[in-house]
Amino acid sequence: MPTGNRLALLENGQAFFPALLAALAGARRDIRLETYIFELDGTGTAVAEALIQAALRGVRVHLMMDGVGSRAFTPEMRDRFRAAGVHYLFYR
Repeated sequence: MPTGNRLALLENGQAFFPALLAALAGARRDIRLETYIFELDGTGTAVAEALIQAALRGVRVHLMMDGVGSRAFTPEMRDRFRAAGVHYLFYR
């Protein structure tokens, strides 16, 4: 039986975000996530919380966000990321 990477096409947010949250919850060593838009709505807050929880359990978490698409990212969430050990970067 072949081993290694797997690929699944996720065509919309209804498919993508549950899969993303499951992957973040199951991460053991490293998370590297890049996104254009990071809104702190219900979905974005769930992703942020999953990143924080991963960092708190010892996973190296690196997040890169577009500065324009994520300009509503709050200082409070930045503080929570820093405190948990989530490494984040805004580009543009």
